[in-house]
This record gives sequence, structure tokens and C-alpha cells, in this order.
Amino acid sequence: MRKISYFNNILAKTNKEIGLPEILSIIGNGKLKSLTDQIKNEPDKEKRNDLKKKLPAVTISGTFSNSHSIKDFKEHSGLISIDIDDIQEPHYLKEKISLDKYTYVAFISPSGKGLKVIVKIEPNKENHLKNFYALQEYYETEYNISIDETSMINNKHTRT
Repeated sequence: MRKISYFNNILAKTNKEIGLPEILSIIGNGKLKSLTDQIKNEPDKEKRNDLKKKLPAVTISGTFSNSHSIKDFKEHSGLISIDIDDIQEPHYLKEKISLDKYTYVAFISPSGKGLKVIVKIEPNKENHLKNFYALQEYYETEYNISIDETSMINNKHTRT
């Protein structure tokens, strides 16, 4: 089973290893609904970002030890997460992208205005960035959307 690191929030340094089905269950079971509703309904961007910091964070692309820094990257999961921000109709795009041959799973971001797309790739740390850029180009060309590059460059997490 593909393992990823789960952090209680974006600031946490310790984690536990879980499988992708577990994180998808956390997303789908409604336990985070109250917090995600607060995020969706908060008009102030700074307050919205503070609320997001309370969400669990996962490193979709693999497991880490001691922190979520690239220096602590242990093992690649064979997955990559792509963030698509500021979408006018996220539910429509989610349905469309979910049918794409490369999409493994897609879900609406906590803000309600973006998508998180997970794609299966070869579990190879050395080719990870190359795969990200290839997928970025594909999704941008195929769907005329912009992929959030900062999630890859800054090694940010996918927040559930």
C-alpha cells in the first residue's frame, strides 16, 4: 500500500504514516466539515489562512521523518498532488478532471474554490519534479487552467 505522512497540522513536525484510503476517508467522513465551512465562509484572507493552518496536512508524494522538509524525505509514494486554485466552477471542473486518464482522484479544496488532483506516477524521487512539470503542462493545456507551482517549489502539503 502507498504510504504518506500525516501531520496534525501544517506546523507539526511529527507525523504518522497512513495510506491514501485513510486520508480520503478523513476528507469524506465529514469530521472536518465545521472547519472547512468556516474557511469557505471567512471573507478575510489572513483569517482564512490562519484557519487553514488548523487542518491536517499530508505529504501525498511520500513519507518523511522528523519533519516535512525535503531533507527528511524517506520514500516516494508513487503519487503526486496538483493544486488548482481560484476556479469559477470547481464542482464542474472536478467532474471533468475526475474522468481524465491521468487523474487518480480529485477533490474540492478546503476553500471551496480550488481542486486537489492526485495522479499516480513512478515512485522515483529523482524524477518527481520532472513529472510535476509534465503534468502541469498537460493539465494546463488540456483544461486551460493554471496549476499552483508553489506547492511543488516550496514543498507545501496538501491540506485535507
